[in-house]
Amino acid sequence: MVEAIASLIESRAWKALEVHAAVNRNLHLRDIFAQDPKRGVRLKVEAVGIYLDYSKNRIIDETVALLLQLAVESSLHSRIDAMFRGEKINVTEKRAVLHVPLRSPEEEEIFAEGVNVVPQDSEGALA
Repeated sequence: MVEAIASLIESRAWKALEVHAAVNRNLHLRDIFAQDPKRGVRLKVEAVGIYLDYSKNRIIDETVALLLQLAVESSLHSRIDAMFRGEKINVTEKRAVLHVPLRSPEEEEIFAEGVNVVPQDSEGALA
């Protein structure tokens, strides 16, 4: 875990985000909205009944671009795939995380160490 964090904070994208944060530290939302009146429409996401509004945060388009670059540099997509495959990505406990199976339908099959970790009892706890 320490190794992963060290490589993350040493990445170019992380360093660029630190500089970006320092430069934009004093931005005020009223000024950001004045410069970009449509941000309330552009910086929102709604899916499966969940509504997220990022417009009320001190982020600008450059912030989003830098965060996306950090995701690419840190191989976030492959790490998410590993989580869905049931791989041991919890490096401190040396085990798979159970976020996905805990929220999966009973008929789903997700294997960790050769065991389907989705089956649940009637109370919803892992069997």
